[in-house]
Amino acid sequence: MKNIQASLIFLARLLLSLQIGMKAMRSERNSKLDWVRCIAIFLVITVHTWSLAQVSEADHPLLHRVYEAFVGCGVPLFLMLSGGLQLRVAPQSLQEFYRKRFQRLLIPFFFWATLIYVLSACMGKYVEVQSLKDGLIHYLPFLLENKINMAYWYVPLMFVLYAVTPFVQKALCECSRRTRVWLIAVWLCVIALRNAYPEIYMLRYTSELVVYLGFYVVGFFVCNPIDKRQLSYREMWGVLSLFVAALVLYVVVGGVPTLWRAIMCISLVLLLLNIRLPEVKMVQNVSRYSYAIYLFHMVFISPWYLVSGFDGSAAAGWKCCVWPLLTSVVVMLVCYVICFVLSKCISKHKWLGIS
Repeated sequence: MKNIQASLIFLARLLLSLQIGMKAMRSERNSKLDWVRCIAIFLVITVHTWSLAQVSEADHPLLHRVYEAFVGCGVPLFLMLSGGLQLRVAPQSLQEFYRKRFQRLLIPFFFWATLIYVLSACMGKYVEVQSLKDGLIHYLPFLLENKINMAYWYVPLMFVLYAVTPFVQKALCECSRRTRVWLIAVWLCVIALRNAYPEIYMLRYTSELVVYLGFYVVGFFVCNPIDKRQLSYREMWGVLSLFVAALVLYVVVGGVPTLWRAIMCISLVLLLLNIRLPEVKMVQNVSRYSYAIYLFHMVFISPWYLVSGFDGSAAAGWKCCVWPLLTSVVVMLVCYVICFVLSKCISKHKWLGIS
């Protein structure tokens, strides 16, 4: 218990002593933030290739835990990036802030959701939709009930986070260093309590939003610290040790490993933001396309499994390990090509989710 407490204190203090300031964030965007976003979207795709693979947990329990340990980092990485970028922007009117953020969030969402709904209905996915009238009647209920694409739960989450961003931003900018340390420590304690005692009535209904909001705010601490310095080699080894320890605890302990995932995600971002990364054009493009890729990538997963003949419930262990990863690579490449073509053919493509 003392070791865990010491690790949490080390992580909380470390978040407030980094070099990644506002100026560095702009100059290193291509080589660092784009890499984080590229890794994040690949993990999000792998979440869905893994879930649709239907690999038996009873036959491959260790494989399940290892996959879940890594793929669950995708959304937290996106939240930390969003918090680091959105919470540091210069103050502006609420009307202007909401107009820009929700326009970029909602217009691509409605476009891709509508397109996927129409295609799915034409292919007979919905038994309730047998005619054009049925399609029009069920469109809005299906959208609100998240029946068009199970990945779209993330959009309402970002809607809520954007709604509170101006107020959180004002509060954070007025916080002292001591208050920031306490905020991180309290958040880690809350999710640690959720780990240890998930049956607590209050946490059952509030913990998800607290966890996601925590990642969003921690992104601000990581990307906008008070001290401007690079992590030392000793600190880098400390962060790497935290990442490995959290991964091992996730795989071995199991349960509801929110705390281990939080430590893994924070450690991973700290490492990526403090090492040299090459500027790769494809990585930059994936970063630009990431929201669009998120909105339509799932339509390619099941057809690929069907064409390749993969059945996770009966496949050998090595194939269950490799095939979801291979599927993620294929799907990401297909989505990349589609976004690349769209960005070249359409001059104003922000409404598609391509920045």
